[in-house]
Amino acid sequence: MRAFLISGLVAALSLPAHADDAIFAEMVLGVTTIGDFSSEGTVGVRGGYQFTRNLSLEAAYNIYAKAFDDKTGIGGIPIQSNLEADSIDVGVKLLLPLNDSFSFIGRLGYSFLNYDALVTDLSIGSAITEDEQFDGKGTTNDIYFGMGFEYLLDENMYLSLDYARLRLETGIVGPAPAVAESVQRFSLSIGTRF
Repeated sequence: MRAFLISGLVAALSLPAHADDAIFAEMVLGVTTIGDFSSEGTVGVRGGYQFTRNLSLEAAYNIYAKAFDDKTGIGGIPIQSNLEADSIDVGVKLLLPLNDSFSFIGRLGYSFLNYDALVTDLSIGSAITEDEQFDGKGTTNDIYFGMGFEYLLDENMYLSLDYARLRLETGIVGPAPAVAESVQRFSLSIGTRF
């Protein structure tokens, strides 16, 4: 089975795309949730090379707006959490045309996500000590997958709407062992082929 998949991928990559529109670039806008954190917005750029009508290799850079999460601690006093993150994604994009202008898209790749988390526990009192505050920075890597739809505006311009998911492993809950958080991105992008 593995040999079949590898030979299929090699065959798909060996078929050239149209020489005049093989490179593409996209501007991405969206919303992201990271576990209980809700981001106010996501901006990014994505570009790549279309090998065939159905297969592209792509890379993206995303910046997630600062995300907040407020929980209630002991005695109803809040625990405030802030998270900033960005990522570099590298993967493949598969297109399945449904008609002349509308296609289903699937994405699969690897994401390198950097984060900076600050968790402040105010449940002990108003004086914050180092024990009640955790500042964590780190990088996590994981496979991402996504799906969505692409609509051709003309020969070279298109819009796409898609959803992607990956996992963030971090110790942002404090000095406790790392926990896994689900990262979900909903995005709208406008792109062009060169």
